[in-house]
Amino acid sequence: MIELDETLSMTTVACQGCGSRVGLTAKYGRYGYFVECDFCATETPLYSQCQCCGSEEARIIKRKEKYYNECRDCGIESLRFSERFQPVERRSYSNSHL
Repeated sequence: MIELDETLSMTTVACQGCGSRVGLTAKYGRYGYFVECDFCATETPLYSQCQCCGSEEARIIKRKEKYYNECRDCGIESLRFSERFQPVERRSYSNSHL
C-alpha cells in the first residue's frame, strides 16, 4: 500500500449541518464511519472519492485515532480525519442572564 504524506493529503471534514470543523466526534454505524457534530448533532458520513485518481472505489479504514481513505484502484492511502488533532472551540458565557 502506498501512503501519501499526511500533511499534503489531509482533507478537513466539516459538518453538513452547520459547517463547523471543530467539535466533531468519529463514530461507526450501520452504514460505516461518520462524524457527529457536538454543536448541532448532525451526522456527516466519512466517504469521498480518491484524491489522486477520482475513483469511487475508495473506503475508510481506521488506525487508532486516524481515519484513512484507501483507494482500491490506485492503492493510494490518504488521511481523511484525525480525532487526536481536533481543536477545541472555547465559548465564553456571561452571567448577565442571572
